[in-house]
Amino acid sequence: MRSRINYIKQRSALVSLISNRYNVYRLNRRIDEGEEGGESPQPASITGFLSLCTSDPDESYSRSYELNKILLREMAGICKSEGIEFVLVVSDNDAHLPMVEERYREIDSTFDPCFFEDDLRSYSEELGVGFIGLQSIFRKDYETHGKELHWGHWNYSGHELVARSLVDALEAREPATSGS
Repeated sequence: MRSRINYIKQRSALVSLISNRYNVYRLNRRIDEGEEGGESPQPASITGFLSLCTSDPDESYSRSYELNKILLREMAGICKSEGIEFVLVVSDNDAHLPMVEERYREIDSTFDPCFFEDDLRSYSEELGVGFIGLQSIFRKDYETHGKELHWGHWNYSGHELVARSLVDALEAREPATSGS
């Protein structure tokens, strides 16, 4: 049954959207029910890529992250040799929400929700390339407007915020020319 649903989801944006919204709804219900009952299951450690945001990252993710940085260096070098401006855009993670950050810090007090943004901003400076970090942009927008920007992936408001942020950042990088 699952393979048939996945087949349909891969060919229908509407079915994919409905499935995604339903899964987010189910997850939110489980979280709400667990919190109300006082039995919200707490994992022992932060796993996966977010383990990199702690003082004890998963070794395989650390190696992959370092490999990705080597690949970024190569891409930036190729762009530079071709006269193309390279701009690294770092996406947000769910800890842009203060309550999610708090949950992660309850699991591991060393959790840093801005690890990727801060580390890759420094790396971009080292490479001499442009940088746009969405984690702090999403946090600031949440603190200002208090609205959710995800449905699992960015919702309409999230996409609008990203588009606005990219346009603003790229316009700031564009050299000023008369008449433009």
